[in-house]
Amino acid sequence: MPGISLDLISHKLNISPTFKLVHQKQGAYNTERYEAIKVEVDKLETIDFIQEVTYPIWLANSIFVKKTNELWCMCQDYTDLNNACPKDSFPVLRINQLVNKIFAELIGTSMKVYTDDMLVKSKTADQHLHNLSLMFGVLEKYNMRLNPNKCAFDVSSGKFEGEKIKALLNMQVPKT
Repeated sequence: MPGISLDLISHKLNISPTFKLVHQKQGAYNTERYEAIKVEVDKLETIDFIQEVTYPIWLANSIFVKKTNELWCMCQDYTDLNNACPKDSFPVLRINQLVNKIFAELIGTSMKVYTDDMLVKSKTADQHLHNLSLMFGVLEKYNMRLNPNKCAFDVSSGKFEGEKIKALLNMQVPKT
């Protein structure tokens, strides 16, 4: 992580010595995807989040996927590395477990959370501002950020599991 001295803390993967080293091949990308990769890599290098390495062993290939908003999303494929590491009795939490844990005090009272979708609910405008303040406090505590393009504020209803709810509300009463 940028700004954290390796003298303070560092991490070493526990790779099984019985596994053969895996050499990753460089992928071939079309021009549009290549440009998206270049922009993302330049951005991450500029903030010292990543640095160039000159060895192809145990690297995780980047996968770029176009999202519904036409922007590119960079993901990493750690399949080979995960296979070479012993199974952990205490694995990293999945996103839904993590979100449920950090918002535990708010879920059921002022929030509804589904994986990475969050809904803050309130009966009055004043209560809503208070509930939003609580949610933003949790986000700040854990240094989490929201994507402004995915946020909607001051709405009385929305599409948060809306299709399922709409289907239930519009169900016909059985006639037999």
